[in-house]
Amino acid sequence: LGLNVTFSCTATGIPLPNISWSSDNIDMINASNTTALNVTTVYSEISVANIKMDDFEMYACTAMNSLNTVSKSAMLINASELVYWCCHEMCFTVSLQQYR
Repeated sequence: LGLNVTFSCTATGIPLPNISWSSDNIDMINASNTTALNVTTVYSEISVANIKMDDFEMYACTAMNSLNTVSKSAMLINASELVYWCCHEMCFTVSLQQYR
């Protein structure tokens, strides 16, 4: 399919949270780019380059510190000529026609 998709995640907490990523419940070790924005906020992103059928699955961002753990997920879905990225009951659509 050939598209590139980037998921991003921002977490705030004291102590500063660590962010990890998983894909269909499999840890994606060393696959993300994470930056501390300040002493309480961290930003992380993960990119899936040149997506193929195996990449259409659930991606989750987990923020954890010694006080709490929070996880949010998004589903990358292929439907014919459209790619859907769904998160928190909202879906974003990208037409594959734009990239051919």
